[in-house]
Amino acid sequence: MRLENTVRNTKYAIVGQAMAVAASFLNRTIFIHFLSVEYLGVNGLFSNILSILSLAELGVGSAIIYNMYKPLATNDISKVKKLMNFYKMAYNVIGVFVLITGLSLLPFLEFFINNKPDINHLHLIYVLYVMNSSASYFFTYKRSIIFADQKNYIDSINLYQQTIVQSIVQNTVLIVTGNIILYYIVQIVTIVFFNYKISKKANKLYPFLISNKEKLEKSERMKILKDVSALLMHRIGFVVVCSTDNFLIAKFVSLAAVGLYSNYIMIVSAVKGIIVQLINGVTASIGHLNAVETSEKSYDIYKKIYFINAWLVGFCSIAFYVLLNPFIELWVGKKYLLSPEIVLIISINFYLCDIRGIRSVTNTFKDTMGLFWQDRFKPAFEAVINLVASVILLKLFGFIGVLLGTLISTIVTDLWVEPYIVFKYGFKKRLYHYFFIFFKFGAITLLSGFITKFICSRMPGSLIFTFVTSIIIVTVIPNLLFIVIFHKADEFQYIYRLAMKKVRSLKTRKAMIQERREM
Repeated sequence: MRLENTVRNTKYAIVGQAMAVAASFLNRTIFIHFLSVEYLGVNGLFSNILSILSLAELGVGSAIIYNMYKPLATNDISKVKKLMNFYKMAYNVIGVFVLITGLSLLPFLEFFINNKPDINHLHLIYVLYVMNSSASYFFTYKRSIIFADQKNYIDSINLYQQTIVQSIVQNTVLIVTGNIILYYIVQIVTIVFFNYKISKKANKLYPFLISNKEKLEKSERMKILKDVSALLMHRIGFVVVCSTDNFLIAKFVSLAAVGLYSNYIMIVSAVKGIIVQLINGVTASIGHLNAVETSEKSYDIYKKIYFINAWLVGFCSIAFYVLLNPFIELWVGKKYLLSPEIVLIISINFYLCDIRGIRSVTNTFKDTMGLFWQDRFKPAFEAVINLVASVILLKLFGFIGVLLGTLISTIVTDLWVEPYIVFKYGFKKRLYHYFFIFFKFGAITLLSGFITKFICSRMPGSLIFTFVTSIIIVTVIPNLLFIVIFHKADEFQYIYRLAMKKVRSLKTRKAMIQERREM
């Protein structure tokens, strides 16, 4: 049943994310055509400001979802109702807090910008960003039970419906009126509507939520609050590492530089979104697995999922390094390019630093095992190292120094602390087991990247020809090397058997449909 839920969740998630990616590129292309690069910088900067306000969420969602795995698996409806009621109260308070705190920052916007750009209604745009962020907390809490109950596909359907509607209406408004204010108002309205829609769907699936007044006992609230206090540290570290880059670039370089960087990050985020959906598709199943199976069984599944993720993330990192600049040049022009050195660091940071890169599977197991408390101090060290290193290296090397600061802080903290916690407290194993598989896949990725870049950099011809040829080379070489090297590995054989089983199932279904037609 877990496998069926995983396959279904993943299938719908990929379709939804593919639509989201297409919509993102369409939106950005129209945005660039009708507005200046400074507006892109504003987008990136305001998004980072609001991500800091997301600290108010404190990780309540992760703690609640973790605590719902077992009661859902054992059909303890009373416990689920209590958790959901607590979640509702928390998210309503958070939504109001984000709105009030966000608006209180309005007089200080100029502090974050080096050379104020010539943008009309800058403060009003920020207010709409704040409203958009706070609106995301209302009604949306009921998504948690859908996730915890391994029904992510329902949220995926809702998400890509929202994506299509929002994209069509926003782009129509921008093309017809050129009014950026209406553009952001459309975003707020669609978010509120589709949050309400998923809330109604949850009520239909779980009618016991409609008149839910049950409350958690004090001991249970204290347990959750303990997890939340640890998760707060994690969120602070995450925000400092992931959200200060644009602040530093906007303050010490320029808002236009943030705009250029945001194009690259949009592409990386689009691909990362697919990986996120793949991981989300298995998260509830992993939570269920950890709740009812032995640590040895969990470790066996961990190795298989880690193999898939390492292959996928390694391939994507190589593709970014080779293809990002040619793609940007073909898409929006040469004036929007960043240096090859910056592209290299963006690609490395995606692989090593991003929480949805090589670290994603380990973090997913850590969260679904409820191991929030054990590494609560790690994010504080990571945040300090990141901020200090980024500022120092920014002064020494400029733009690229900010990205190097992120890389340094990740290597010093995340790359060994997170697996140490999972392997010690979750799998009951020594850390060298993790580093063996980490360096094994890392070495193959490095070798694949070197060979692929060497060949692609020597391709003659026009930009379009070399770009298309590079896509083929990037697709073939890394994947072929992984298959040749790992085709006899247990993890590869497991994936191969699953794929063949799915193919046979599709053939059987097709034959049955054909027989019915002939009858």
